[in-house]
Amino acid sequence: MADIYFTEFNRMFFHYYYRSVVEVTSRMRDEKPRTPKDVPQFLKEDPKEWLASYAPGKFKDKRVAMYAGMTL
Repeated sequence: MADIYFTEFNRMFFHYYYRSVVEVTSRMRDEKPRTPKDVPQFLKEDPKEWLASYAPGKFKDKRVAMYAGMTL
């Protein structure tokens, strides 16, 4: 039962988190003209930038290992 509640919580949280990020970035774009490099991007194009947070021993790596090790 706890797994079901946890999954639903994560689904709703990340749904609204994404909407929040889109709203903030669109507001930032409207405030003043900037170059594309200055506007924060939700997704990073360079794999080295975002893969660094998944290095062995880091929090995201441990979280992925935890989910991968779960059994039904």
